Amino acid sequence: MHKVFYASGFIFHPQSQQILLQQTTPEDIALFSGVSKQTESGATTFQRVLKENAGINIPPTLIYPIYSYESNDSKKKIDVFYAVVDEQVSEFPKGKNAAWFNFKKLYKTKLKGDLLQDLTVGQRVINAASRDLYNQELIDKG
Repeated sequence: MHKVFYASGFIFHPQSQQILLQQTTPEDIALFSGVSKQTESGATTFQRVLKENAGINIPPTLIYPIYSYESNDSKKKIDVFYAVVDEQVSEFPKGKNAAWFNFKKLYKTKLKGDLLQDLTVGQRVINAASRDLYNQELIDKG
């Protein structure tokens, strides 16, 4: 039997250090999220959600886990991811809205629910991955 879970997350553009989030109203932002289907993994669910809501097809190799938790509000399992892109898209499927944000500006806005925690942990994971990549480059240069 398939146990239903939610996959959510954001898109990260390393060159600009910005993230793409859903924008349901000009004042309301959210992670891209959706419910898993029968045979999907968390990353596959997140990949499908990005295609449906942002019109972006991200290869699985560019989707990275942030963490998993059980929501305090709904008691549902949530897997949080980020996906890396080379280009900042600005056109989205009809009826879907999204916007690019930098972390500093986001933290100055009023973030709802688990969004603040998810973004804070996500930024820490991205920063750690960047440090690891930089350190590996130093080692490789020897």
